[in-house]
Amino acid sequence: MAAALPSDALQWEFSCDFEVDYESNENASIVYAALAVDKELQPDKVKRQISVVNGKLLVQYKAVEAQVFS
Repeated sequence: MAAALPSDALQWEFSCDFEVDYESNENASIVYAALAVDKELQPDKVKRQISVVNGKLLVQYKAVEAQVFS
C-alpha cells in the first residue's frame, strides 16, 4: 500500500527558484524591501519566499498551476 502525500504537497506542484547577485547585503536588502511590500495577487495559487544571503537575493515561487508563472 502506497503512503499518501499530504494534500499541501500535491497542491504546490510547480516551482521556480532564482537568485540575483547584488554583491552586497545592503544592495540586496534594498531590492528585498521594495519587493516585500507587494502582496501576491492570488495567494491561494502562488506562494513567494524571498531572502537575502551573502549579497544575493534568493527568490522561490510555488504555484498550483503553471499558468500563474506566465
